[in-house]
Amino acid sequence: NDTENALKYYQHYQEMKDSRYTNKEREAQLEHLYDDLLTERFTNCAYVKEMKKHDYIAALPVGLSAGVNTDHDEYLPTVISNGEVMVFTRDYRNTDEGIMVSAKGPDGEWLKARKIKRDINTRKNEGMAKFVAHSRTFFFAGCGRPDGMGGCDIYGAELENGEVTLIYPAEGLNSTGWDSQPTVSCDGYTIIFASTREGGLGGSDLWTSTLQPSGVWSPPVNLGAPINTPGDEEAPYLATDSRTLYFTSNGHPGMGDGDLFVARMKNDTEWHKPINMGYPINSQGKELGFYVQGNGRTGYFASRRFGGRGGLDIYQVELPEHLRPEKTVQVEGRVRDVVTNEPLSVAVNIIRQGVSKTVESDEDGWFYTCLEGDKAYTLQAELDGYELFMAAAYLANNDYEGSTLLKVGLKPDTPPEAVSISASVEQEEPEEIRRTELYFDFDSYHLTEKTLLDLSLLAQSLRGSDRWRVEVVGYADGTGDATYNKRLSEQRARTVADFLKSSDIEIDNLRQVGMGSMKAKGSAAELRRVDVVLYKR
Repeated sequence: NDTENALKYYQHYQEMKDSRYTNKEREAQLEHLYDDLLTERFTNCAYVKEMKKHDYIAALPVGLSAGVNTDHDEYLPTVISNGEVMVFTRDYRNTDEGIMVSAKGPDGEWLKARKIKRDINTRKNEGMAKFVAHSRTFFFAGCGRPDGMGGCDIYGAELENGEVTLIYPAEGLNSTGWDSQPTVSCDGYTIIFASTREGGLGGSDLWTSTLQPSGVWSPPVNLGAPINTPGDEEAPYLATDSRTLYFTSNGHPGMGDGDLFVARMKNDTEWHKPINMGYPINSQGKELGFYVQGNGRTGYFASRRFGGRGGLDIYQVELPEHLRPEKTVQVEGRVRDVVTNEPLSVAVNIIRQGVSKTVESDEDGWFYTCLEGDKAYTLQAELDGYELFMAAAYLANNDYEGSTLLKVGLKPDTPPEAVSISASVEQEEPEEIRRTELYFDFDSYHLTEKTLLDLSLLAQSLRGSDRWRVEVVGYADGTGDATYNKRLSEQRARTVADFLKSSDIEIDNLRQVGMGSMKAKGSAAELRRVDVVLYKR
């Protein structure tokens, strides 16, 4: 078989490699290269020969559509918005590496990907975007930037209503080496990344750090054995349970140039021995970057295998039980004064069977964390001027889809005056905070691929909030009959409104209207649009 033939040729090379060659200089260079690979190849053959039936999984990986996969390299996927939006890296023949985004169309196929916003992508290389579960922050690798320390460095980006508001080097993480491919825990306080910095076991290693109260990351610590080897470990992904780690390695026994592995935490600082994820997830080619969707079952990864569209392509696979992370509930909390409904910043203790976890609500009264599902918890909060808050909650597994909302209401020790209570329920006029423009083809109210992608990203930014009022206003250009254009603008508004209504968004009110022919300066293409206006009370 192929394994036996490979072993025969590797052994033959080992026996002949001290022979003299005609082109001594060139052959010596090749010999050094082959010597470096020889041990790895022997180890791979030994692994393949010993593979057992349980190393195989039933479901075959499926390559994604042409909207994502091309003849370029696509890799390091991340899926957000319950599987509706994918962010990944594309390398245009080693000339431009950038972060791409795609959304699923109505038929379930991935739409044509486009580059993420210019404030993230530059003329240099960027890649490996990983979101914190609450989608307000993500981390990525940026190379050759003026504020960087090495060839590539790790950056953070803050999001507000889906828009990037701040980009910054992740203070405390970067070195003069190559620092890249970050993954962050569900609560955003632990990060694992790949680096070639000094102090590793060889090649690229995986390192970890925790976020300090000051906002600076702690000095990175090498994960050590059994995760890291003298070979290369890269492209980590820490699952939602924050205890299951997926990564690529060519230092552990595998099938090809780099296999995918999964490791689970033994305790807070140690890891169990990594497990090769087996065939057909791994192949004779290189696999790079595994990601598990929120449901815990659907995985995405890149592979350079036969049958792809060219180079590294992204594949989807359903994971067997033994390769899945532990079930976890993502918890979003709101802390309020029960009388005035004002947000409160306070420490909330979440307790189960003697194990306590403390989270801090921010100035908006918001907190986010991840907990083991199908368990009962006690919540406690104490703040000067308020009675002690204590409540119990049973948090059922929610299939990793979205987050479970916990409302923490604190009662003042001394009720305020009646006039204050009366004033607290008065509602101010809503404030406009965001406007999105969506464009349509001539004489059409159907969503284009770009419009559908923009709408998917907008819907992602609105989820998790119940304080939105949305106005959807449709327009048409001045071509044709006014009555027809009025109807066309209404149809465009209805199409967008129907999409938002079906996107599991909690909103106070949604109003749609068609304004007909738009009397404004600009090209006809700019006038064929729908404005989505968001108000926050």
